[in-house]
Amino acid sequence: MTNNPIQLSTVRGKLVLAATIFASGMAFLDGSIVTVALPRLQNVFHLTLAGIQWVTNGYTLALSALILTAGALGDRYGHRRVFSIGIALFTIGSTICGLAPTGSFLIGARIFQGIGGALMVPGSLTLLRTNFAANEQGKAIGYWAGFSGGLAALGPYLGGLIVTHLDWRWIFLINLPLGIAAYLLTERVVPADEPNKDHVIDWAGTLTIIIALSGLCIGLIQGEATKWGSLSIAAAVIGVVSLIAFVIAEAKAKHPMVPLSMFRIAAVSGANIATFCIYGALAVTSFFLALNFQQLQGYPADQAGLASLPPILIITFLSGPFGGLSNRFGLKAPLALGTAIVGTGMALLALSPTHASYWTNFFPGLALFGLGMSLVISPITQAALTVPPRSTGAASGMNNAVARFAGLAVIAALGAIAGTRFSSELANRPAAISSSERSAIVTEADSFGGATVPASVAASSQSAAKTLIQESFHASLQQAVGSASALVFLSTIIILFTIPGLSKKPTPTS
Repeated sequence: MTNNPIQLSTVRGKLVLAATIFASGMAFLDGSIVTVALPRLQNVFHLTLAGIQWVTNGYTLALSALILTAGALGDRYGHRRVFSIGIALFTIGSTICGLAPTGSFLIGARIFQGIGGALMVPGSLTLLRTNFAANEQGKAIGYWAGFSGGLAALGPYLGGLIVTHLDWRWIFLINLPLGIAAYLLTERVVPADEPNKDHVIDWAGTLTIIIALSGLCIGLIQGEATKWGSLSIAAAVIGVVSLIAFVIAEAKAKHPMVPLSMFRIAAVSGANIATFCIYGALAVTSFFLALNFQQLQGYPADQAGLASLPPILIITFLSGPFGGLSNRFGLKAPLALGTAIVGTGMALLALSPTHASYWTNFFPGLALFGLGMSLVISPITQAALTVPPRSTGAASGMNNAVARFAGLAVIAALGAIAGTRFSSELANRPAAISSSERSAIVTEADSFGGATVPASVAASSQSAAKTLIQESFHASLQQAVGSASALVFLSTIIILFTIPGLSKKPTPTS
């Protein structure tokens, strides 16, 4: 902490808080706003399923691979400096995304944006903890969480409005004023902290985790697109080998970014496995639901954004009040109940028909989804942090990284499964069309929800061909979201066996 703690009631205190809110809010807003725009981006750049996955996962890959190192870089070079660099890179990346002339260029810019996000996202909380007086930190973090969460909640609707009424480029360019404000405030009002030149950065761990995540992501996403060719398999194998090398490097490192000893605590291991299942399922459901609303149900982008709001609003308003339940009932009860509710909500979404009523078929599942996550968010974090005090930072960074990587890995894996199912359905689902017409339709498989009826299909077969594409798309969506539901129910089982109940709360071990 700084030698002269800042009071939140002062002008400087408010401006320091504003800098962290603008930065983190920009990242949270970007995460929710881009998902709504995926169908438009697919249409504009003629992207395949792998292409729209990369728009999401290119950013998440860079963020996941570097977020564990960000804290160490802050310790080594100064947290304010690293935070400012992250803001600058994220803002520049957002601008490049908004000016992207091609889909490949956009994906590259998203990766660049993710590098900035990795340096920026963890820094906001660090600056609040190191600059505010101890009795002010809780209030400052509360304001930070509320305003940042509010910006995230605005994302789907704001993104829908932009895509419907403005150019899609503004979903990225909207970050420009927020980024400039955050950077200027950080440089002018946030106290500079002293770099610790003696702090050792785990470069072996950093390099192996970057290669591991990149290999796994490339292998899973490109596998279906290339029909599991040798390059995709090689990338996946390199990813697996590098992941093993990462574990070995962390076990041997004197100053590991991830102290493996903390996973000897059952609650920590269980919480991180459950986090992977829950947040991976959350990312998959959000990704495919955005495609369902616009490409299958035919909602305009602004209505699709509104349709996505219920769970975000429920989480925003109920996470705080529900967070205290673990003090009364322990961690296991709200976690098990919450994940069961989330899994049920996702199952209802998976069971929705091809042409569904929002209030009958989508809203109940979305409401349960939000209600369950409100019960889960606080206790899953508490369980992941039941480590000795000296390991709290590493445990927090690890849990954050697991949540980010979960979205990356599960979207890639279930995206590949959904793409395979779509191709199979197009080739085999009964339809009143000729074999040559079916062959023409199968060539549209890579476009996934953006598939259209080829011009070569006879006018008399157009309706049957359109129905075939829609029903095949729906079947693949059901499989993806249904698998996400199963993943959440798996987390319930893990929680029941690893998280202590009320009579035996998890305690850190030395």
